[in-house]
Amino acid sequence: MYLGWPKAASSWLANEFKKNNAVFLDSKKENHLWYTDAKKALDCFNSTSGDIIVDFSTNNWSMDLHVAKTVAELFDYFILMHRDPAEIVSSYHLMNRNNTWEQWQSTCLYNKICNSGDILERWANIVDEKLIVCEYKNLTNNNQKFLDKLFFQVDLKTKSSAGSIRLNQSKQPHLKVNNQDLIELIQHQENKFYKIIKEKSIEIF
Repeated sequence: MYLGWPKAASSWLANEFKKNNAVFLDSKKENHLWYTDAKKALDCFNSTSGDIIVDFSTNNWSMDLHVAKTVAELFDYFILMHRDPAEIVSSYHLMNRNNTWEQWQSTCLYNKICNSGDILERWANIVDEKLIVCEYKNLTNNNQKFLDKLFFQVDLKTKSSAGSIRLNQSKQPHLKVNNQDLIELIQHQENKFYKIIKEKSIEIF
């Protein structure tokens, strides 16, 4: 299961799993069921057949605790793709400009998308050694090396070379976060994220 984050190459990674005969829950890359309709999600899981069942909904990190404890027993691995929260905030806004940049930054103070430390802490406690933490920058620096290492970890063999990855589909530069409260939140959460990585000796892919 891909826990998150959004705007962190989930489509590329899902396609690489698809090349290796992975079966998507509800036949969709993102079904959004575990955090919207857990009963339907469980029904879909039980009716899905295949050796490799995957779910790449990018907000799986946000599901309720009792649902999270259920999926912890269903999936063998949980991928958390870490990316600089400021980049995620900007990428989201460039994709969907329904709000002004200032309004969107204010929203991100409360939607928890920047709470990298809290999310890592939560899922490390829920799934323990099943958690695989990845760095987006490692993927973009050498996607073939990243994929080979990840697939080895999840007991898959890479059947073909890694596909190319589009790093900036909007073709626009990232916007600079200038909301001071959001800047402080990101700094606090990132410090917490890497502190947990160090304390729990979590390997980063």
